[in-house]
Amino acid sequence: RARRAPPEPVSPAPPSVWLEGGSVRCRVGPTEYTLLESASSVSLADDVPGLAGPPQLGTDGAFLALSGAAGRRDHVLPIGKLRCRRLLALARTKRWWMGPSFGSAAADVPAETQMLLLELEEGAYALVLPLVHGGVRATVRGMRDRHVLAAQLAAGGRTDRLDSMSPGLYVTAGRDPYALVRGAVAAASERLGTFGVREGKAPNADLDHFGWCTWDAFYQHVDAEGVRTGVRSLAALGTPAKKVIIDDGWQSVHDELAEEAAAVAAGLAVPDDAGAPLNDPAKGESANPVLSLVAHGYRRFVHHAPADAATVRTWALLSRSLLRKPLGAFFAPSTPFNK
Repeated sequence: RARRAPPEPVSPAPPSVWLEGGSVRCRVGPTEYTLLESASSVSLADDVPGLAGPPQLGTDGAFLALSGAAGRRDHVLPIGKLRCRRLLALARTKRWWMGPSFGSAAADVPAETQMLLLELEEGAYALVLPLVHGGVRATVRGMRDRHVLAAQLAAGGRTDRLDSMSPGLYVTAGRDPYALVRGAVAAASERLGTFGVREGKAPNADLDHFGWCTWDAFYQHVDAEGVRTGVRSLAALGTPAKKVIIDDGWQSVHDELAEEAAAVAAGLAVPDDAGAPLNDPAKGESANPVLSLVAHGYRRFVHHAPADAATVRTWALLSRSLLRKPLGAFFAPSTPFNK
């Protein structure tokens, strides 16, 4: 009887992301690409105590460490020349909102980018996912040099100082951009152990029910009669709300109506715009002329300016020095929807 030949040893699958010659490289199918050229600040992430998983380098991507920061609590660190055909950047546009930006070079990546999808060529994609852990938050952004991508590292505490972050980025590549997003988030969840993904959570029973949130109808001035009117109008149109979210400005904790009533009882004048929606910039201006001047200057010269504009850099410097305390006192009683 003939003996069966032993099975051939299975070679491990080649990594999809790796470092080579100071560059971050990736593979999609048989084709290799350079993602970040001259990436001197990037290395493979070592195992970090307190994180749930070991270093991961394989067919799903690689966790990368960032080093070379200057020991500050907020540092912009060049991480290499970005090479791609097109890109989609998802960046924070407000503290609570994220929006898309499109382009073809690192200069098109806005500040506070929290996910960067790259098209290398038709049918080949890579994804860069900045991470948050250990009191440090990473984002990516462009710089003055059109081709250089940077990572911005921010420590959570006022006295914290940092010179590196490991891991700081997760990078993966493949043919399906949707699968890359799902896989990257799942890999970060497994490695960091600080959050779960949708597939591992039970959906609420009312997830598919039509609902209505009062915010866009009434802002912070929602009342019982307004809620009843809204619910009745939806039902009359044949689209009854199965659930209602009463939203009166979740980041505001003081009782404005009680304060106004107390002012009236004490014989004090209530400002004419006291009942104006606080998320209307035209009606939410401060009565303090200095603060009004600062707010006007910010809206005119800073808000829509490029991330590397002189006005933005000057504002960043002032907000961390001379204006730090006044801005803190200004934001504390104000809703962020208009300031």
